[in-house]
Amino acid sequence: MSSIIIINGSPRKDGNTAKMCRAFAEGVKSQLQDATVETVNLYDFDFKGCRSCFACKLKGTNSYGHCSVKDSIMPV
Repeated sequence: MSSIIIINGSPRKDGNTAKMCRAFAEGVKSQLQDATVETVNLYDFDFKGCRSCFACKLKGTNSYGHCSVKDSIMPV
């Protein structure tokens, strides 16, 4: 069983990118009947994006390689 996650990063929730994501999901489902396809719309999350704090770049810290800002996009 295949699992596909589509991430839509467009600032317009129902714009052309959303249409493309839906078409891609339908195409996958038509070819792989047992596949699960989930679309994640970043528009639905409350986040500010990178703040250039560089905490993710500090070797030897807990945040090395990971964003230190805790917001609603963390699970994604």
